[in-house]
Amino acid sequence: MAVLPQRMMYVGQLRPGSTSAHRARAVRELGIDVVAVDTHPESVRIREAAFVERVRKRLLGPRDHAGANRAMLEAAQQRAFDVVWVDRGTTVERRTLAELRTTCPDVRLVHYNPDDPFGEYGMGEFRRFMKAIPEYDVHLVPRKPNVAEYLSSGARRVEQIVPFWGYDAETHRPLAVDDEGRRRLGGPVGFIGMAEKERAASITRLAREGISVKVWGNRWSAFLDGEMARAVVAGPAQFGEAYSKIIAAFDINLAFLRKQNRDEHTSRSVELPAAGAFMLAERSDEHLQLFDEGREAEFFGSDDELVDKVRYYGERPDERARIAAAGRQRGLRDGYDNRSVMREMLSRVLEG
Repeated sequence: MAVLPQRMMYVGQLRPGSTSAHRARAVRELGIDVVAVDTHPESVRIREAAFVERVRKRLLGPRDHAGANRAMLEAAQQRAFDVVWVDRGTTVERRTLAELRTTCPDVRLVHYNPDDPFGEYGMGEFRRFMKAIPEYDVHLVPRKPNVAEYLSSGARRVEQIVPFWGYDAETHRPLAVDDEGRRRLGGPVGFIGMAEKERAASITRLAREGISVKVWGNRWSAFLDGEMARAVVAGPAQFGEAYSKIIAAFDINLAFLRKQNRDEHTSRSVELPAAGAFMLAERSDEHLQLFDEGREAEFFGSDDELVDKVRYYGERPDERARIAAAGRQRGLRDGYDNRSVMREMLSRVLEG
């Protein structure tokens, strides 16, 4: 029987449909009494979208516009917590954590970081977090190189866990999409996620090979020329039910890894199969750990292989359907859902 906390403070970006909000809900579903602190409510997201604030954030790091540090201390004054869980705490101050430990002497301070503060993607945004690393009792990370990097930065304990992301059973499920929805939202091949140079190069290669491809997400115009962007970019990032409908509208769902983040799997790695999708993902050790190649998912290691497999599976709907069904069953059987993943993480936090 897993050892779980009774009372937990959950600190994170709790926008509806976000992975952080899904994790917070999973904790509640485990029967844990949760007090939530939102580090980025709607008013803060609007403020941070302004050009001046974006520039300042890039140069100096994000500010605690939400008053999350104050809210954390006020919550700890009102009740004792077994665990304070900070999800990507870029605005949480080291002194706040030290005061929490004084207020709740038996608390476990846990940081969950889906991003890589030591890689290119993390530069700048994690200034406050880097100073706070020694204050946390446990750091949960998705990538192997982070273990030594966190320890060398003063971390007390670091746990690398696969899968690091879980899928939300209410959101990431097979959905029916009619012909009009498929035409508007999807098509033969698609990707949902933020642009990156390598991703844009692969999408461009597919399009130039005459393959109909569509992307949903932010910043694609920065990496695609104007004509290509107009041809393949369907719209901005999507969340919640809209995200799952787009997944259902594609025959082949691509899953790229973020090179700047040194990822070997991402949230899509478990969300796409859970939604009943045929997933064609970049090959990595962790992807191969999660799914059997050619039976539960498909993988590629180069743009040439990507093109070949898109062409092959584009003409074989029965094979796609078999692999998609097997991938969904693997996630159900091995507990890739948020509730199972959070139970495992919290159990390791308290037992270690």
